[in-house]
Amino acid sequence: MAKESMKLGEGFSAQKISSNGAPTTKPRHHVIGWGLIAAIVAAVAYFFSGSPAPVPQTMQERPGLTESLGHKLGGYLTIEQIRDGQVFRTFGPYRNTIVDEGETALRDCFNNNTGSACTGTISTLKFHGLGTSATGIGETDGGCLTELTTQYTGDVRATGTQTTNGVNIYRTVGTNTIDSGGPVSIQEFCLMNTASGAGNMWTRILTGTITLQTNDALQTTYDLTIE
Repeated sequence: MAKESMKLGEGFSAQKISSNGAPTTKPRHHVIGWGLIAAIVAAVAYFFSGSPAPVPQTMQERPGLTESLGHKLGGYLTIEQIRDGQVFRTFGPYRNTIVDEGETALRDCFNNNTGSACTGTISTLKFHGLGTSATGIGETDGGCLTELTTQYTGDVRATGTQTTNGVNIYRTVGTNTIDSGGPVSIQEFCLMNTASGAGNMWTRILTGTITLQTNDALQTTYDLTIE
């Protein structure tokens, strides 16, 4: 076994007694160097062993927390194109983007900041809009970018039914019929809280090109899942 000694003014050293009783001396930095290498090897082995990392103690040390919570509220759109009373084609599902207007309305509903956020906005998010713009979705969008107008039956957005599709899913289903101006190339969907005009938007979804002839209908089903 090793016997080590150090005096003031001496260099670092380590003395080892060999099996024949003769002492040998090595500079201490050799000993420390091998110890450091062993520690590094152990750390690498710990890393690749799959052992869990220490749990951060503050929100600032957990940058992934917000992102993971963000996936707990998500919606999907499915579409049926109806021609001559029959389902002609189906599309989707498309994942939604909840825009700033929708997020703000939900926040104010919880805080009751405006007194009418729930009754005037959240509870009326049932109007299904269609548009022809393929421009990318932006958080500040306030509706379909190029929405249909006179092509809608009655020149207004379809009023969707409101129901639940399971314990934790809000569902609204609306059907827009093209009564003039066909063919129309639909590219976008927006869920609004008013039948016409600006209103407030919950989500805007790009659908790709869906060509509708006059008298074709598009049934849009939006499911919002909360877990």
